Formats: sequence, structure tokens, C-alpha cells
Amino acid sequence: MKYSIIFSFVLIGCTGSVPLQNVNYTSLLTDDNSKVWLINKQSVNKVNFANSSVWSKDLMIFHESGKVEIIPLKAMGKKSPKCGRYYLDSDNKTLEINFPKEEWQMDLEYLTEDSIYMKSKEGSDIKIDIQIIPLPELNGDY
Repeated sequence: MKYSIIFSFVLIGCTGSVPLQNVNYTSLLTDDNSKVWLINKQSVNKVNFANSSVWSKDLMIFHESGKVEIIPLKAMGKKSPKCGRYYLDSDNKTLEINFPKEEWQMDLEYLTEDSIYMKSKEGSDIKIDIQIIPLPELNGDY
């Protein structure tokens, strides 16, 4: 018991004056270059309506330059993607995506290297919540 109290004081003393640094999520989104994400889930009121086949889902490609592209996986190489610009606010965990005729405003509810869950904000032109995951291997096992 005596040792656990001393350890607690040492632990608090060692971490109490260390300033915390803000997290920048741009690297997570872009891998410091560009990163291809699969729109895994699309939901309204927590009801997922995305197709279960990976081949019927859309891709989101985030570039470090601030550009974003969305295209159906099966349309890659056949048609042009929907292109826009994104603005990530890491401090407030918000993402804004501007396309020529619409603006998406999203709260980043859940962020890991394997999944990002975005919830649409009031006033956004998109009214669905989106979960994106890194593009998985496409080896036909789906």
C-alpha cells in the first residue's frame, strides 16, 4: 500500500507539467501523400443502407494538397470522379468538403487508422453519416 501511494505521487509529478500537443489528423486522412478510403457504411438514424458488396461501394481519395475525389469502385478508369476540396479542423474534429454544387459538413466522431466515422452536421448538404475504411485488398474473397 505504501509503495502504491509513492508511485502515484511520482507518476503525477512526472506528467503534471508536460504540455499536451494538439493532434493533427491530416496524416491519418492522407498518409502524408494520398490515401484511398472505401465508404463502408452510409447511414441515416444509425440504419446502414450501403450495399454489402465491396464492388458496389464508393471510394474517397484524400490528397495532402486538400483535394478529394469520390468515385464508385467499379467505375475506376471508366469515368471521372466527383472532385472537391476538403478542410480538416483537427482541433474541433470537423471535416468540410466542398464540391462545385454542394458542401458537406461533418463531425469526426470516431478516428482510428482503420476507420473514420463522420456524422453530418446541421446545415450540411449531405444528410447521411459515413464510415470510411482503408481500401482492403481486392482479392475476390468478398
